[in-house]
Amino acid sequence: MREYPVIDGRLHAAFFCYIRWMDGQQMLPDETVLKILGSDCSREPVSGDVLGKDRAYGLSHGGWRLLAGDYSYSLWRMAKSHWPMCLIELSKGAEVFAYTRPDAELAHEFIYVRAGEILRERVVESPGWTDQVVVLDFGDPMAGESRQLQQDVADQIGLELAVGLGIPRRQRRDGLRQYRLKPRAS
Repeated sequence: MREYPVIDGRLHAAFFCYIRWMDGQQMLPDETVLKILGSDCSREPVSGDVLGKDRAYGLSHGGWRLLAGDYSYSLWRMAKSHWPMCLIELSKGAEVFAYTRPDAELAHEFIYVRAGEILRERVVESPGWTDQVVVLDFGDPMAGESRQLQQDVADQIGLELAVGLGIPRRQRRDGLRQYRLKPRAS
C-alpha cells in the first residue's frame, strides 16, 4: 500500500538532515535537534497529509537519525536563518549530512559536517529554473560526488551521497515520527 510520506521505501520530503553520533556520545531527542535547527515543535500522529505544511518527520535506522522537512521547505527555511552554525552545533560529537531536493527548478545543496568542522558544502542555485549556478563549493568532493554531478540529476544527488556515507537508501514507515513545526522564538 502506498501511504504518504513513505512511498515505495522513500521518504518524500524536501529537506533531509542525517545525524550519526560518535561512539560514547549521547543521542539527542528529535525535539532537541529540531530546536537546534530553529524550530519548536510538538509531536503529532503521522497523518499522511501530502499537503501538510510546517511538518517534520523523524526516523532512526542504520545508525543514523533522520529529520526531514515537508515540501513547503519549512524546516529548511528555519535552519537557513542560522546556517551553518546550527549544523556545526549538531555535529559536536556527531557527523551531520544535510541536503535539499529541488522543487520545480534545479537548485539544490548539501553539507557534510563532522566534529564541528564543515568538510564539504555545495550550493547550486537555479535562477532561470532550468539552469544551474554554483554559488558555493567548499571542501573536497565526497565519494561518488563527481559521478553524481556528471549525471546532472539534481533530484538524486543528495540521496546518492547519503548512501555513500552508509545511510540506508530505503526508509520504512515503521517508527516514523511526525512533528508540527513553529519558528523558535528569538
